[in-house]
Amino acid sequence: MNDRFLFRGKTIDGVRPHFVIGHYVSVPRPMIVSDKPKIGGGWDFDDVDPATVGQCTGLRDKSGTLIFEGDILSINNDIAEVEYYDDGYALKFPNMEYIQRRVLSIVPNYAYSIIGNIHESPAQGVKNE
Repeated sequence: MNDRFLFRGKTIDGVRPHFVIGHYVSVPRPMIVSDKPKIGGGWDFDDVDPATVGQCTGLRDKSGTLIFEGDILSINNDIAEVEYYDDGYALKFPNMEYIQRRVLSIVPNYAYSIIGNIHESPAQGVKNE
């Protein structure tokens, strides 16, 4: 499976909301469908908050973790947010213009690590002005 076609979203389970990864379906309601079939047949799915859904970039950080839209990365002692921008993925740095997706894919994966995401740790994120 190609990782860049995966999505991540936060469940709307009031008891224990958490992020799930799989395929995004918006009809009849926003949900993430697991990419692994259940034992005995069928598929697992979770209802998600559509505001938290982000697509996978297809890239991994230095620990091998997949990078999604909305992740906050530490890059050589700087912090940047991963955004979909102009038909690709960009790194949004504080007080700087967008840096095109080429930079995200050119920077070696050992140079960045995920330190959070805009949905769970917005204080670390890049402020939108």
